[in-house]
Amino acid sequence: MNKRFSTLMTAGLMMLGALFSNANAQASGAGVEAVTGNVKDFSGYYLLSDGTNGFLKGKEATIENTKFTVLAGTVQDEFAANATIEDEYFWTIEPQLTAGTADGVTVTGFKFKNKKTKAYLTMADGTSLEPTTKPTITVFSWYDTYDATDGFKKVENGADLMMSTNGVVLSSGTTSLSNAGTVDIKPYRAKAKKVEADELNGTRGSFSFKAAGLETSIFAKNIKAFNVSTITTGFSETDVNKNIPAGVYFATSWGDLTDDDITTYEDFVKCTFIAIDPTTSLSKDDKEVKDGKNLGFVEVQGDDFNFYTASATGEQQSKNTEVYVGNAAFKVETSEAYLADDKYSYAITTVGNIRHLTEKGKTEQKTSASAAAIDVVEINDANKLTATVGATAGNVFTFGPNPISKVTRLLNSTGASIYNIRFESGKTEAEDEATEKGKYLSANFVTGTDYSLVAQGSAVADLNTPLYQFVISAVDTTQNIVTFRNREAGYEFNCELDTTTTAGVYYVTSATKKSSAAQFQVITVDEQGAYTEETAVGLTGKTITLIPATVDKFAGFAVRGENHDYIRLAFAKDANAEKLYVTVDETIPSAPVLAKVSDEEAAMFELVRNENPSYLKNDYVMLDDKGKVKTMSGKDTVAYYTYNIRYQVNNQDWYYLDNSALNLTQEQASIVPGATHAFIIKENKNGSVSIMDQIAYNAKAIEFKSATEKAGMSTAGAPYQNADAASVKLYIAQDVYGASLEAVPGHVAISAENGGYVSMDENGDARIAIKTAADVDLTFWLDTADVDATLPSFYISKGVKDAAERMYLYYATDSATYVGGPDAKNPYKWSNGATKLIFKAATLANSDTLVTTAKGQTVKVAMKQDADGTQAGLANFRFQIFKASDAEDAYVVRCGVQFLKNNNGELTLTSDVKDALRVYADAQEAPTANEGVEVATVKVIAGEGNVTIAGAQGKKVVVSNILGQTVANTVITSDNATIAAPQGVIVVAVEGEAAVKAIVK
Repeated sequence: MNKRFSTLMTAGLMMLGALFSNANAQASGAGVEAVTGNVKDFSGYYLLSDGTNGFLKGKEATIENTKFTVLAGTVQDEFAANATIEDEYFWTIEPQLTAGTADGVTVTGFKFKNKKTKAYLTMADGTSLEPTTKPTITVFSWYDTYDATDGFKKVENGADLMMSTNGVVLSSGTTSLSNAGTVDIKPYRAKAKKVEADELNGTRGSFSFKAAGLETSIFAKNIKAFNVSTITTGFSETDVNKNIPAGVYFATSWGDLTDDDITTYEDFVKCTFIAIDPTTSLSKDDKEVKDGKNLGFVEVQGDDFNFYTASATGEQQSKNTEVYVGNAAFKVETSEAYLADDKYSYAITTVGNIRHLTEKGKTEQKTSASAAAIDVVEINDANKLTATVGATAGNVFTFGPNPISKVTRLLNSTGASIYNIRFESGKTEAEDEATEKGKYLSANFVTGTDYSLVAQGSAVADLNTPLYQFVISAVDTTQNIVTFRNREAGYEFNCELDTTTTAGVYYVTSATKKSSAAQFQVITVDEQGAYTEETAVGLTGKTITLIPATVDKFAGFAVRGENHDYIRLAFAKDANAEKLYVTVDETIPSAPVLAKVSDEEAAMFELVRNENPSYLKNDYVMLDDKGKVKTMSGKDTVAYYTYNIRYQVNNQDWYYLDNSALNLTQEQASIVPGATHAFIIKENKNGSVSIMDQIAYNAKAIEFKSATEKAGMSTAGAPYQNADAASVKLYIAQDVYGASLEAVPGHVAISAENGGYVSMDENGDARIAIKTAADVDLTFWLDTADVDATLPSFYISKGVKDAAERMYLYYATDSATYVGGPDAKNPYKWSNGATKLIFKAATLANSDTLVTTAKGQTVKVAMKQDADGTQAGLANFRFQIFKASDAEDAYVVRCGVQFLKNNNGELTLTSDVKDALRVYADAQEAPTANEGVEVATVKVIAGEGNVTIAGAQGKKVVVSNILGQTVANTVITSDNATIAAPQGVIVVAVEGEAAVKAIVK
């Protein structure tokens, strides 16, 4: 019966209270006690007896297909202390009410419901305990008048009867019915019994308590009870005058302990326990601390208790906020009499005396004269859970609703439920013997043939990345099981979670991986920054917080420019340490090496981002608009780009880094960089990167091969394994040079630091003109390319008189290779063998395509060759202009990975930045319409329907339209030849001269 009902029926309570007080005889056996005084609450179960001859026992009977509770004939005479009493002997008592004239209700009797059969006691008149026909009386009651002294009586017979004519007769071991010699039936209850830890923990291994009248309390956390034997040895200092008293201890964290018993100090200190706070009274009266009244509670780590016994010296006794270990040693009792809604309620007292302050604000503590008991007390109009010395314990505790009542509460209705998982159990790294507390769960590769789970601190854990995020991929709503899946590694484990008093914080009741216990390793970092992987421990028994994660599908992976992105690779112990840079011996370019070189001497690699990202896809579950669970297959997406890492030798031949042996493979027509040349770049929180071949537990990553001053790289690294913090890490070093020239179209004159200007001579070669001031002939057009790249590029061009095309600065390595032959006879090489920078006639179709001539044919030039005839080589037309590191205002000009160099007025490229020409970019006005120079002695003049070529007598001339179709292919026989040509843009290629464009009207 619940409290609300009993409050409504005050009259019935008073009557029953008087009836129960008429209990002069004590029933046999030390396991029961008579109920005396007014009964204030009907909750719980009672035994019914005459006090001498045994107890009423119910049993189920089926009469005419209807189930009833009737009395059993054979009964128990007595119950010994701590005896197990069968449910058939326990009854609830409910009043039989009728309308009254004075108080509104009159109690005319009481109903008895049996705990075992869950049905009311009933029988018909007669002597048989079990009627043969369906009874007309369906409720077994005491009837008629009420007497304040004798209880309920059947007046005409002078004794309690169970029916209209007959009553119960109890004799030793038997129950019968008779109309004579009936006895008064009085209530008893079972005495409280001590409850051990294993009974509290149950099959789940842990539990929580709900305190009556309170929404929450410290006991509502997930706790595990331990039976602790008296422990006298093993303490961290001396064993003299120290012990841990026996009792039941309530742990809020317990490390790797799975048993219900603690017998050693070593196991005891693995736990954090609930204890009575010796310093805090929950009432406003400061005096109550001195009296040990209404004290609060505190959590104490096992090795932080004061273990000194009463025989210890005064200095050793607990003081200030120290907590004596006896303040956490409890005794738990319960009885079938204290049952509400079929749940046992429990009373908790300390095993022995406790210690508390002698007065609030003082430092001394005293030992109490008696044990303390826990109860819910109303203080300042609010219920509070307190402990009071010498009080009677209240049966206020019942088992709390630990498990998540619905795992669907963890799910979103708008998409995936993705969490960071932080540990709340254990100790932090700031404490001795650091464990998992404050660390974050992640997937990693430690040992074996699969990912593992690890707990890592915030210095390493990047919570925005998928490696530290877990999506709920499935739920079992019947068993309350939730499946977490690591978004990057795909590692799944199943959890049963218990709620705690804090929102978002859960106790892991069980955690499994493929039917085995899910384990994790704690990663600790010492003062020197060295990582240590602790022994794997079970995830079961830990307390975690589920933190909704911020999701970015590319988080944790490099997203670098689509265009040129030049990098250097460096190895170092940390971001501020001396670095080893990757270099390439261009005489043997297939083998990159490490050397202690300056950053400017490091090899410049180009990252070429593959066009389409790759994806990791995970299933997840969510709630539909009706609150039902639905599975979204492969809808949680992690994305990353792969990159080719390539190096150009002499701005001509490209070599691609292979991801298996880390060789550089020269690009050839038969070799197309693919999977064996693709790298994934993971960005670590410490600024380093893991450049790896795949997303897998056995992925290979670039690492420093050895500790020698010069050594190669290897792919022996494991990106998902924690390297020691003192080991060498890989960094991507961006350009150390200053800011780029502003990436906007314009006009500039480029002056050399040591005098003169970049210019185009009469043959189209790039030289330094010895002039002291810029003029129209020294002004170039700048057109921008890949403006979103790390360093944008420019096209540098100059107009030509009477021609539609422009002359574009071009590194002539392709032309020099095509012509071949001795350097002295190669028109694209200087006399010293260096490849020229020349100006080549072309038209800028768009920022990624030029139209020019090659091998006498009009061609499109882009970054990559394609099936439509577009040729590669545009990189040789693109130039970066950015501040030099050793000059405040000067710039350097780079084409690919090489720098503009002045060699006695002749311009070429060099791979050594120390030899780079320092220049100044002086903004100029737009050149006039008459700008330009003649290309050698040949002139091309466009007319209406024709083109006139002057100065080309005896030379072969090819005229093509913009699509590359040949219009004329002939040898000019006159010095001023006119050739018919279609309207529009044409390209004229004269033997030995650069091709030019013209517009025919």
